[in-house]
Amino acid sequence: MISRPPWAAEPELSVFVNCAFDDEFRSSLDAIIFTCVHAGFLPWMAGSTGTIAVPRVERILEGLMSCRYSVHDLTRYQGEGPENLSRFNMPLELGMAMAMRGAQPSPGRHDWMVMVPRGHIFREYISDLAGFDPAAHDGSQRGVALAVLRWLMTRPTVPAAVGPGDVLPKLPEYSARKLELDEHWGDTTPWGRVIDLALEIARS
Repeated sequence: MISRPPWAAEPELSVFVNCAFDDEFRSSLDAIIFTCVHAGFLPWMAGSTGTIAVPRVERILEGLMSCRYSVHDLTRYQGEGPENLSRFNMPLELGMAMAMRGAQPSPGRHDWMVMVPRGHIFREYISDLAGFDPAAHDGSQRGVALAVLRWLMTRPTVPAAVGPGDVLPKLPEYSARKLELDEHWGDTTPWGRVIDLALEIARS
């Protein structure tokens, strides 16, 4: 079992984040992380522990099991590169979250949200999501933050009542300082430092 670091929250206040990590998605990831923190939750990702000796899929499963909630962004559904390959990691992790929810008793079982780009065609490539209502966003940092915030504010364990006027004005500062932090650490900033920065700006 992967131990939770000292700054980690209880499962009821933890959110597993499943999205792309590259530079093109940086602003959206910043929006998800900062919005979670400002709403009083602790975001959690597969690389949060810094563990290398444990297989990634095991870290993902442990992370999901340690969190009451999870956010899944399926923006990267289209093929990329010369071989036109799509990103299948995100649907895989969403499937893990859905299976975990189905295996848990109510109440208190795992709860998830899925986001798709506006004008999405997700029913064409993941037909099993028919019947669900993914949150659509325009791909902007503001749009992603609002989609996550609207969902978090309806969760039964939400600890902080915040709105767009609280979160959105501080997002640019968080993104700018997070970029500086990543450059200082060589793009692999320890997760505790990421959370500390988000907390500092959220409380300012």
